[in-house]
Amino acid sequence: MDEWMPWVAGVVIVVSALLIVIGKTVAKKQAGRIVYAGGSDALRPTAEGWTLGVIARYQMQMGLPVDRYRPSWLRRDGLRMVLHRDWNVSSAAKLRETLQWLDAEGHRRAFSEENQEPQENFLAWDYGRIVWLAWAGLHTGRLQPEETKAWLVRAASVMQPLYRDWGGYGASYLRGLACWSAKVRASGEPGLTQTSFETLLNDPQSPWKRVPWHTPVS
Repeated sequence: MDEWMPWVAGVVIVVSALLIVIGKTVAKKQAGRIVYAGGSDALRPTAEGWTLGVIARYQMQMGLPVDRYRPSWLRRDGLRMVLHRDWNVSSAAKLRETLQWLDAEGHRRAFSEENQEPQENFLAWDYGRIVWLAWAGLHTGRLQPEETKAWLVRAASVMQPLYRDWGGYGASYLRGLACWSAKVRASGEPGLTQTSFETLLNDPQSPWKRVPWHTPVS
């Protein structure tokens, strides 16, 4: 029995390595692919359309339609799980606390000081997540529509004057994501998001092409 152990261990290591490689390949392919629900007019210059543009990279990396503002009931269940797992948010009060922290401080201040760069270089990382959290909060019953709208207006009022277009937003978001990923050792994440952003910038039907960056949200 003992003589088989090194062989078994070797097989496990090889299989694990293959699964990691396959997983990364699938994730990269998914991050560069836009899925459309079809028959939807959500990608218009409205508050909903602008929101979909901001959260598009999340949808792409999960293989979900980028033109569907209201997720399916099954997806809403998944959003609750993601909020709890990744944000430790399991109540409306905790979600509001998280949103307020991102608005007041977030990561931009620390990243700015550490890298000796202006805070605006990292600001989209904080406010882009505010948009996603507000959207997720609405569809999981953690936020009322009025609260969600207020947070979307807040995020747009901060970001839109700072960046000329979606590309400017994406560059700032990536800068913050790169700093965050280095701290939590998620080295592959910036590359996946960059792939998503490049696709959004080049696909003629993408939210970034169909919804202007300066779309009024209020």
